[in-house]
Amino acid sequence: MSKMNISNRPTGHWLALLFIATIGFSLAPCVDAQDEFKSQFSDLIGGMDDGIPEYQFTGNFTVDKGKRSGTLNVILDIKQDWHGYSQKQLSGQAPTKIEVADSDEFTITGPFTPDQQPKPKTIEIGDVEEFTGRVTWSAPIEFAEGVDFENTAVNIRVRGQVCKTMCVQFNGDNARLSARFKEYTHSVEAYVSDYGSISGKLDQASITPGDTANLTITAKMIPNWHIYKFEPFKKEGTTPQPTIVYFSKTSGLHIGTPTASKEPIQHEIGLPGEKYTYYHEGEVTWTIPISVPTEIEHGNYPLEGRIVFQLCTDSNCDRPTALNFRFPVEVANVSNDETVGLALSVINDDPDDLMLQSREFWDNQKTAGPAAAIAPLDLAFYLVLAFFAGLILNAMPCVLPVIGLKVMSFIQQAGENRGRIFFLNLVFSLGLLSVFWVLATLSAFFGFGWGDWLTKSFTGSIIITSVVFAFGLSMLGVWELPIPGLSGSSGISKQAEEEGLLGAFLLGILTTILATPCTGPMLVPAVTVTAGQPPWVAYLIFTTIGLGMAMPYLMVGIFPSLIGWLPRPGAWMNTFKQVTGFILMATVVFLMSSFSSEPRSEYLVAMMTLLLCIAIGCWWIGRTSLAAETSDQLRAWGTGISIVAVGAFLAFSYLGPSMYELDWQDYSRARLVELNEDRKLVFIDFTGPG
Repeated sequence: MSKMNISNRPTGHWLALLFIATIGFSLAPCVDAQDEFKSQFSDLIGGMDDGIPEYQFTGNFTVDKGKRSGTLNVILDIKQDWHGYSQKQLSGQAPTKIEVADSDEFTITGPFTPDQQPKPKTIEIGDVEEFTGRVTWSAPIEFAEGVDFENTAVNIRVRGQVCKTMCVQFNGDNARLSARFKEYTHSVEAYVSDYGSISGKLDQASITPGDTANLTITAKMIPNWHIYKFEPFKKEGTTPQPTIVYFSKTSGLHIGTPTASKEPIQHEIGLPGEKYTYYHEGEVTWTIPISVPTEIEHGNYPLEGRIVFQLCTDSNCDRPTALNFRFPVEVANVSNDETVGLALSVINDDPDDLMLQSREFWDNQKTAGPAAAIAPLDLAFYLVLAFFAGLILNAMPCVLPVIGLKVMSFIQQAGENRGRIFFLNLVFSLGLLSVFWVLATLSAFFGFGWGDWLTKSFTGSIIITSVVFAFGLSMLGVWELPIPGLSGSSGISKQAEEEGLLGAFLLGILTTILATPCTGPMLVPAVTVTAGQPPWVAYLIFTTIGLGMAMPYLMVGIFPSLIGWLPRPGAWMNTFKQVTGFILMATVVFLMSSFSSEPRSEYLVAMMTLLLCIAIGCWWIGRTSLAAETSDQLRAWGTGISIVAVGAFLAFSYLGPSMYELDWQDYSRARLVELNEDRKLVFIDFTGPG
């Protein structure tokens, strides 16, 4: 495939910086102590009475042929009637932890994920997730240039335990292994035979938690040949080999049912018990949705599966073919719609065995069902957690600048009547809560997590950065917002005072919006519990967080005498206002860090230009006094907004990546000759067939 440089190169999708700090609570220390006692007691009585060890670890790694990337495998064989545990920190288990020794020869580029889903269970001391038999944890590995794979060892320590009536711990010292090279893996992007081909791709190179990507598997047949429709398994007494697709490794992601791009053709064959067969001719694509849980951590998650199919005509068939497929799924802050191709390789496994595995996989998918309803006591615990998480949000760096504005508002309220102070704080709290109700809606019906509006939306990042910058300019005296409690100025007109409730409501909204880039202690556990629960749980949790955040202001509204604890108004307020402005500018620096990585960094100059235009527009508005005639104020605001609008258009039209785009065309020899005759400079991009 060749291209000439004259179509737009892909600009990619946006990467953003999500600042997450969380403190979780768990009963694990108590459980660890109990498990340690069990382990010691088990050692005293002898845990290997039949000579068979309770557990055994082995390890290996494979390398993609012709590449430096591969897969590191840690295999745990568990004695019959014993069980091991998942990697999660749960109240009733010591999690399995895999530690790889540092080395200059390789890098582990993603988390370890098991080849099977653990079975959740509740025991006396809490919740557990169990494995039985054999479980393999795999992680992607990248080797340095020049490394001799076949003579390289990867040193690993494993911590955790296996249990029956007692538990036996492995603490790293008694569970060391050295993983060595196993084999090269051969894969192709498309399987091609004399009668057709199979290929596949994932439509996103990276997916955000809570989102869904689509895996497509495409079959192309030559004329007169066909492929049978998708079935989860081959029914007894039937002759044709249906097309089956299933996953042997999901890494905790959710797999949907395949759907075909067109209806199959019904063909009558008239066999006993099998009157019709159903197949596709020409080209058909199956689409499989892959959903990422909202609570999953960022990283690289490998997926693997099998495709079994058979190509036939009306009179004869090729033998059934089984393909192994694998591909990585990157979970990140922002999505990337560049496609990822499936690595396909032919396997010689018995098709009947694969049919049984496919049936088991799809049966498990059907019976998985929604998450269990949250218990009342658990819900009460998370509500308490949510309240204190909201209260602590007031001390987060993202919120502190706006809290400064609210403190100034409190001082201004000090001379007002008690009823007005109460209503101003009540309306501020309603503005705050209104954002939490929007977040609850996004969480319950659209799968958005805390702060996703900022990380998933490039436009959202631009807007919030611009708003904070404009508020910072206001605090520094470049201009003043004609809303009480925001400008902190002493020249507030009677009309502005009448708009105080609107100002308080808008300030409550801004306070909450600024809180979402930050994550306080206890917030993540409180929010993630809503995953898989009915919408009312999300609304209850988010409302409780909002009430916790609004509590200080509600207390001031109920007990106005608390304002008396603040210093008296004076010249210090101007200094406080300016310091708050500098803190807001520091917040802008934090928000601008989302433009430090590709491909958002291509818009850094455009964003800086937009901020310059905002500064000019605000300065122009600030030149007109709030005491000026309404017509003069409207004229100033119109001019200032026009400066910002025109600046934004020019900045993102001419200072973004479009100015570097090249004009690519599909290769044409005739077009190349024509351009050469016109003495035009042409770049030719030669690639392999695809």
